[in-house]
Amino acid sequence: MGHGYRSQATGSTEDLPLGERFDDRGKVGAGARGIVLSGPVHDMQFAPQAAFIAETFPGSRQYSGVSLGYQLASLTAGGPAPIVALYLFETFRTSTAIAAFMSVSALIGLAALSAMRDKAGELDQH
Repeated sequence: MGHGYRSQATGSTEDLPLGERFDDRGKVGAGARGIVLSGPVHDMQFAPQAAFIAETFPGSRQYSGVSLGYQLASLTAGGPAPIVALYLFETFRTSTAIAAFMSVSALIGLAALSAMRDKAGELDQH
């Protein structure tokens, strides 16, 4: 259960050392290569994530549940993340602090994933 989401959470931490090298040297070409190389991996994670999230809700509430989940995620994680990253970089003057923040975020995601149970087959039974 959640294999795609698990790979997304662990994949984000595996990319950190590579991304950190791109950021700290200030080379635009290296940063562009990092974005281009990490893009396909990031894109491959969206299909399993969408299916996994949709399967956690019964069919009668699937669209509402997924929509609410995406909206709350952007409010609680997506919106503040750049502000937190800027604060960490301004405070510590290294992208290692941002990498640590991303690692902690990935660990929280893995903990939430491990707390979920497989509901296949029981959701649509009334």
